[in-house]
Amino acid sequence: MTKTFLLSVAFTALLLAGCSREEPPRSESTQAEADTQAPSPGSPKAGSEQATIEASIIPAVTIDGEARQTLRERMVTYNAPQVSVAVYRNGALDWTKGYGEGTDAETLFQAASLSKVVAATGIVALASELGVSLDEDISGDLEGVDQSKLNPEGVVITLRMLLSHTNGATVSGFPGYAAGEAVPTNLEVVTGSERTNTDPVTIAANPEGKFSYAGGGYQLAQLWAEQASGEDFTALMDRLILNPVGMKQSTFAQPLSADMASGNVAPAYEGNGDPVEGGWHTYPEQAAAGLWTTPEDYGRFVMALIGAMNGESGTGISPEVATEVVRPVSEDYGLGIGVEMSEWTDGGEIVLRHSGSNKGYKTYFEAWPERGDAIVVMTGADGAYPLNADIVRTAKQAYGWPMGPVRTRARHDLDEDALEQLSGAYIMAADGEQYFTIERDGQDLTLTTRRGAVYRMVPVEEYVFIDPNDGEEAAFKTDGNTVTVSLSGTVFEQAPEDRQSD
Repeated sequence: MTKTFLLSVAFTALLLAGCSREEPPRSESTQAEADTQAPSPGSPKAGSEQATIEASIIPAVTIDGEARQTLRERMVTYNAPQVSVAVYRNGALDWTKGYGEGTDAETLFQAASLSKVVAATGIVALASELGVSLDEDISGDLEGVDQSKLNPEGVVITLRMLLSHTNGATVSGFPGYAAGEAVPTNLEVVTGSERTNTDPVTIAANPEGKFSYAGGGYQLAQLWAEQASGEDFTALMDRLILNPVGMKQSTFAQPLSADMASGNVAPAYEGNGDPVEGGWHTYPEQAAAGLWTTPEDYGRFVMALIGAMNGESGTGISPEVATEVVRPVSEDYGLGIGVEMSEWTDGGEIVLRHSGSNKGYKTYFEAWPERGDAIVVMTGADGAYPLNADIVRTAKQAYGWPMGPVRTRARHDLDEDALEQLSGAYIMAADGEQYFTIERDGQDLTLTTRRGAVYRMVPVEEYVFIDPNDGEEAAFKTDGNTVTVSLSGTVFEQAPEDRQSD
């Protein structure tokens, strides 16, 4: 997994911290019973790519002999009541659809970190407008900031480094603010205050220019943009990007206006299928995570960026700005966007991509500039990261987009005694804490974390299991007295019976 995909979190980290890439317990109550098709482009034709995607989703690993789920069944698996997809081909919209009760193609979702691509493009456009080099030191232009706290080592701060995550900025992500909570200003987010729920942003020396993902750097760039332009970020992005590109369903407004909030908005859901209290969180961190949009509208931006990078005028983004945005700075990351060469085409082919994760929202886009093709997926559920990957994987096969081979594994028959032997509570020897339990489930095992996330484990070799939903492998070892399991390189030990809790 490359850093630009940013689609999933290491399995071990989830066990230790209970992060958001959890597969929640199954719940039929979350099934999308009423799909609302956008008036255009209409229902899928039999045999079309859209129909194929809806009918048979490809998981991370297909177990031989097992039927694949439909998209709606997959939504139930991940407790994702709402999903929205848009596909562009040859520079134009191929189809778009919202899935789930009350969801249509015009339903707004939080774009989460997909906001960074749009924000970076707008900030680069502003720098061009003002004649500011992306490589000049802007530290002296930041008002209301104590440089001794922000930048104690006196590091040069540039827009290029901030937007490419190479400036040594801190604060990787933001949890947002729940309904009813006081929402700080962006200046407070950067400098810290009693109203913020994250640490102040700081800059550390990074002479090698190593990539270190930091939403905090984007908030520093946002602060510069607001102060340099004299405009609030919502209005600035409207002027520079959203209006010129024609993103009529999009806004960086945080919080949403009362009229918009009471309209066609997808509410956020927890990993267990419960709604997020108050509908969603507010993100004053607009550049890093604050865009509200639809997959169709976001795809419109992607098509404008692709057109501009190919030298087209009149897209709403200048070719000069697009060139800066998609120019890799550190390995395979440009300014707010992953820029890679596909290993699955002869001679390579550029792929643009990014993922996003806000409270109750998971998003992803991938685009192929040489083809003018792109897919944008937005879901309103904390456990929907794997679902996004499943939809994109299925679309790649349906459209013939570059992709690796579909992974398949044969089931290995393991006797009942062996399955029972592996069942129990598991601890980490270093701290003695219990992190998960494993139970026999027919011919499979089920792993349940201490936070309630449930994972299916299918035997594929002697004492080797795989979760077909995310492809993670678990390798057990037993010497007759002790059972251990290795997950993503971390070893857990079966607790003695007298240490196993309910």
